[in-house]
Amino acid sequence: MKITDLKINNSNIKLGIDTAYPVFSWLNKSKETGKEQSAYRIIVSSSPEKAEKCTGDIWDSQKTTGENNYDISYKGEKLKSKTQYYWRVMIWDEKDGPSPWSETAGFETGIMAQDQWQAKWIGKPGMKIQDRYSVLLRKEFAVKNKVKSARAYICGLGLYDLKINGKNPDDTLLNPAHTQYEKTVLYKRV
Repeated sequence: MKITDLKINNSNIKLGIDTAYPVFSWLNKSKETGKEQSAYRIIVSSSPEKAEKCTGDIWDSQKTTGENNYDISYKGEKLKSKTQYYWRVMIWDEKDGPSPWSETAGFETGIMAQDQWQAKWIGKPGMKIQDRYSVLLRKEFAVKNKVKSARAYICGLGLYDLKINGKNPDDTLLNPAHTQYEKTVLYKRV
């Protein structure tokens, strides 16, 4: 049996996971009929090298009996904000035969606690939530050193269109989803 389509929180989006205890899922593929999963083992590692060595230094589920391959809850220590993690899974079939390990998948946590937000609301001077007009906000800055990686966590009351050097950083439009702003304000990470 081959393990494919590794997902976290039922999504292919692996950036900005903002739950301390995410859920894992995968697909089992086999050319033989009647093959079934009887157990699984998930490891979560702090580096791709440790994941490749099947060392779950963050969490190791050990061999867990079960046919379920979706919504498997992470049960390790609470994950840290803005941290990269790597995971793999292996399964056992109905005859207790082990599969090879899956490919290594990665995910990055988002901001997990209210007090970790460092940004401030920006807008037109005197603007209030009740004001319903479009505003163009723009910030130019120069980067002096080579950028290895960067993240933007963006929240807007209404819709926004983020561009970096005149280009969209992903393939989404009209972010974030609409909510009742007095109760919930969503953010997007790119």
